[in-house]
Amino acid sequence: MLSGLSLVSVCEVVLMSGLPGSGKDYWIEENLTDWPVISLDALRLEMDVSPDKNQSVVVDKAKKKLRNICDRELFLCGMPLIQLNKCGSN
Repeated sequence: MLSGLSLVSVCEVVLMSGLPGSGKDYWIEENLTDWPVISLDALRLEMDVSPDKNQSVVVDKAKKKLRNICDRELFLCGMPLIQLNKCGSN
């Protein structure tokens, strides 16, 4: 339990999911121009991983990018960086 701490919502996440060509990237470009974006398509291109191959390395890189974004945003807001374990972890 985190007694004595007041947790404030300082972060919003938008998760886009849809069929290829449905306009996800377009919507982001039009509506979230100043937001950091983690694109699995861009990561696949950067890492030269085909969409029909094992995606675990792509997902791992996306998770690391998300952690870096969250850590940076919390630091800029003056919030303490707290490591929370995954549910069920001991």
